Amino acid sequence: MLQKIDKSKLTNFSNLDPQMLNKPFDPNNDYSIPYIWGATAIGVNSEAIDPKTITSWADLWKPEYKSSLLLTDDAREVFQMALRKLGYSGNTTDPKEIEAAYNELKKLMPNVAAFNSDNPANPYMEGEVNLGMVWNGSAYVRPPGRYPAGSDLAERRRHLLDGQPVDPGERQKTSTAR
Repeated sequence: MLQKIDKSKLTNFSNLDPQMLNKPFDPNNDYSIPYIWGATAIGVNSEAIDPKTITSWADLWKPEYKSSLLLTDDAREVFQMALRKLGYSGNTTDPKEIEAAYNELKKLMPNVAAFNSDNPANPYMEGEVNLGMVWNGSAYVRPPGRYPAGSDLAERRRHLLDGQPVDPGERQKTSTAR
């Protein structure tokens, strides 16, 4: 059983972004609170590719990007991209939609140069890839003068991730949570 959160003891609860609160899985944040969030977007090396030509995840399937894409080494992230390309929810549980996304990803493989979740910005900065998935923080943290990232976080080109820790209720001292 999860431990209910005593929000009166969380001195910074009022500083949390309201958009990250009251999720469907915990509408009153009785059991979880936002801890971290981020977005996966399309990273574009604007010295090699005009960012205006990349308008959706579907653009990554273009044949001119053979052996030049980076994908995160995260099956859920990659499947979400393919599902969204096909017009499905990134959270679908429909086996036919998941199979369709799998088949779509097989078509993408000739364009993939690397999978990297440890440091996805590095292959861009080293010139190994010019296009692909990138986390919002990685797109903007880079050495000056290196890789002029073009990362558009428009709704059609990104998906959000968030972490919501919970207390399994096994601790003796709940007063240490702030």
